[in-house]
Amino acid sequence: MLPQLRVELPTDLGAIRSERVLVRGQTAPGNRVRIGGEDVAVDVGSGRFTHLARAPEGDGELIIEAVGERGNVGRITRPMHADPSGFFILGLADTALGGDGALLGERGPFTSLT
Repeated sequence: MLPQLRVELPTDLGAIRSERVLVRGQTAPGNRVRIGGEDVAVDVGSGRFTHLARAPEGDGELIIEAVGERGNVGRITRPMHADPSGFFILGLADTALGGDGALLGERGPFTSLT
């Protein structure tokens, strides 16, 4: 009998923009789990696991395996594409506007235009 294995993955593994991908899931208590060849800690009571798996740069596969107590292997394989060198830009701005005579704590000689 194949080991029980259920996983939660990002909806689009075809456009990963980092070096790691979050994998959460559950297997039967007592099973071992490997993700991308790495052994993953499994909660003894519930069988739940969480792991930041390494995403191979470019095209590749994410392989998640559960190994039962009798050595049976359940495997989930998903194609993926990772581009951790992509650019990410975030811009923030803040301002306060008020007319002359307004009592705003933000207005001062260095924060106002006159």
